[in-house]
Amino acid sequence: MSLLQRMALAVAGVGAIGATAVLLATSTLAPWLAWAFVAAATAAAGYCAWWLWKDVVGRLDAAVAHLRDFACGDYVRDIDIDRDDEVGRVLLGLKSMQIRLGFEIEDRRREAEQMARVRSALDAASTSVLVADDHHAIIYANPAARTMLAAAEPELRKVAPGFRAAALDGSALHALDHAPDAQHARLEALDSPLHYRGEFGARIFDVTVTPVRGEGGERLGTVAEWRDRSAELALEAQLERVVTAAAEGDFSHRLDLDGATGFVHAVGTGLERLIQATEHSLGET
Repeated sequence: MSLLQRMALAVAGVGAIGATAVLLATSTLAPWLAWAFVAAATAAAGYCAWWLWKDVVGRLDAAVAHLRDFACGDYVRDIDIDRDDEVGRVLLGLKSMQIRLGFEIEDRRREAEQMARVRSALDAASTSVLVADDHHAIIYANPAARTMLAAAEPELRKVAPGFRAAALDGSALHALDHAPDAQHARLEALDSPLHYRGEFGARIFDVTVTPVRGEGGERLGTVAEWRDRSAELALEAQLERVVTAAAEGDFSHRLDLDGATGFVHAVGTGLERLIQATEHSLGET
């Protein structure tokens, strides 16, 4: 019997009690028969009241408990649906919500784990990386980028006086440019990786900016990779001068390898040894 049917039965029972009371007052109906009607109606009303308290209220309390579980992030507790009545349909709706929310939360958890792995990789990277949102505000800078920009801050401020490495988060990505408005326009129109070189005082950077898009092609933000080429380019200029001088027979020039790393440092060290060996050989002859 559905909830509506049981409520109708309760109303009918109460109405029957009232009708019996009227009959007792206005007719010559045998008292025992009238009292039998009253007893039957009272029993029907009492049963419906007991059912409403025992069954409906109990299952609604269970529904409230499930909602509390949802609020606490618990989406695995079983929802028992034993009847197809009004309350049963409410519980069925809760079960559908539980399944949908469970899948959504699991998807969010996997996405959060994936983002955590990506962030951990970026944090450990030696390359300087900046990430900006779709309004070109910087929302992430890895430790390498923060260290590099902090070291270059005096030179950067010669071009961008408002730049402060300590206030990098939330600042505009296009502000790190000689022409911020023009750079903003380039970022707005960006549809493929853009490579350019920026000179800020004594510092020279190679920058690559790449648009980030969602699955539907919508613009989500921008990733910028900054490489400080200052020491490398200075050493390359030294190498050119030393090699040119050596070709002309002057082996007195030496390389300043301070700040050089990687391949450039290895080449510079090798060339330095070659020049010294050549100069020593010529001196013996």
